[in-house]
Amino acid sequence: MANTMKLGINGSAVRYWTNQSAFKDLRKNGGFYWTATSGDYDTDGDFIPHDGKTDASGNPSSYTASAGGSMPTGTFARALLANSLTNLPTPYPSGIYHILWDGSGTIDLGSDPDWPSSSGLVAPGDVSFTINTPTAAGILLDISSAPGGDYLRNIRVVHDDDLSTYENQPFNQRMLDSLKELSDSDGGYFRAMNWNYINGDGGNPRWTSGPDEFHLAWRVSTSSWDTRVIPAMPQGKIGCSLEYAVSICNSIDRNLWYCVPHRATSDFITSAATYIKDNLNSSLSTVVEWSNEFWNGGFYQQYYCYSGAADPTVSAQYYGGLSTGPGNGGTGNDTRAANRYGADRTKEAWDIFYSVFGEAASTRVIRTIGTQSGNSWQGERMLEWSGVNSEGAPVSSCDSISIAPYFGGSFGRDPIASQILNDSSSVAQVIASATYDVSAPLGGIRTDVQEHKTLADSYGIDLYLYEGGQHLVGVGAALENSMYAIFSACNDDPGMGTLYGVYLDMLQEEGVKVSCMYRSMGKNSKQTMFGLQQFYGQSIRPKYDAVLAWLGVQPELFVIINNVGYRININS
Repeated sequence: MANTMKLGINGSAVRYWTNQSAFKDLRKNGGFYWTATSGDYDTDGDFIPHDGKTDASGNPSSYTASAGGSMPTGTFARALLANSLTNLPTPYPSGIYHILWDGSGTIDLGSDPDWPSSSGLVAPGDVSFTINTPTAAGILLDISSAPGGDYLRNIRVVHDDDLSTYENQPFNQRMLDSLKELSDSDGGYFRAMNWNYINGDGGNPRWTSGPDEFHLAWRVSTSSWDTRVIPAMPQGKIGCSLEYAVSICNSIDRNLWYCVPHRATSDFITSAATYIKDNLNSSLSTVVEWSNEFWNGGFYQQYYCYSGAADPTVSAQYYGGLSTGPGNGGTGNDTRAANRYGADRTKEAWDIFYSVFGEAASTRVIRTIGTQSGNSWQGERMLEWSGVNSEGAPVSSCDSISIAPYFGGSFGRDPIASQILNDSSSVAQVIASATYDVSAPLGGIRTDVQEHKTLADSYGIDLYLYEGGQHLVGVGAALENSMYAIFSACNDDPGMGTLYGVYLDMLQEEGVKVSCMYRSMGKNSKQTMFGLQQFYGQSIRPKYDAVLAWLGVQPELFVIINNVGYRININS
């Protein structure tokens, strides 16, 4: 029987320390430069600010306030291109690499590259070097001089195998293959929330202090379309450009799930919609979601919504003056006003996309609003506040409501955590309890899904999952440490794969139309174990294999013989 629910996948964020290695050009995987001295590894320290000392692509064009200035003696501009900082395989292979650049200056590569010290490259060119044994130390790029005018720029670091293809096809083929096989060939989506660094858009004034606060404010600039992240910039740690997200979807023939940055102006949204309309393959559609979990106090976007709802120029008109912002402790009225502000902005984004797409909007634009899985009351308010319809009649301005019904999220909290720690069969018990959480006819996440499906049906719209899967994590430092080994073992247990199949079946049974699993790749840590696989070529990956099996495209079986795991290709 053919599946009625379509599967999509949340892409993993581009970071220099991840095993995803999204781009063939390792400079793209890296972050921006920081001011460094010998031995400095503080990548979150004194960033070279985007205040005239860098050009529009993030290249240091001047190290002092005056054009053509030089770094002080003993200092240089440093960027990390790749490192793992984990016990996992390194994200880049050994072999011959090429460094290419424009302009003049002094370049040095450190750590893994076999590179002569103080090479002093002074002319545009292409120099090859070797990485014999990739390590966790990674690849460091240093620029120790930047003459005015013809400064160093457009630096690329590419493996010899990719030299002829990286410009026309910039992505790691293993990443593309993974994203493609984890989503439906017809109706599947690539959700670009992490890819575009939506949760980091603007930083968080409540949590951030010191020099990095300023830099977070411009990493994903949405004040205007002209100051956004562009393909010419390094993409690691700041969010990838919309251009690259569209290119991925075209490359793997999957629809785009676009999360509009919450600081995006109307002009920005118009330009983004226009770019998608003109460049996304015409056979593909776009889900339009404003931000991500703007109701979640763990993200800056809720602070942003608080601030907007508390603005005296809009609060009295739209929110009855209920909100004074987050400073008063986040009262119920504040939360409602902030959520309503987010719903209003959501509707604005929908309307702009519909206007830009014109006659094609009804088939190429899917309007969705995300809400908290365990709170259908909030979901109903979101629909009302977004102007969908306040009377409960069939809607014409929204297509779906989206939730994230993770399972096992309470297991890392006491008293359940203590029970797990005292259970000698804890792995089996966790999986058994999680199975009940998923499959129980009443209670657990099935009920959450049912309540939102009833809500969606009452408005004549569809139910989507913007994220989904397991959510095993210890809550609090002590439990993070004590639960890590157990939860990591659970994620590598064959029973977790079986459970993912049960989970997907349940979602389909309850009428979910589209489900975007979270997420394509990521290492297990004390704070997160969301990755369907931790690295390419991983032999034990039950969650990943379960998704493939559910899609009916699993070419391999995983078996254990004498406590050793083997992958067997059933087609050979």
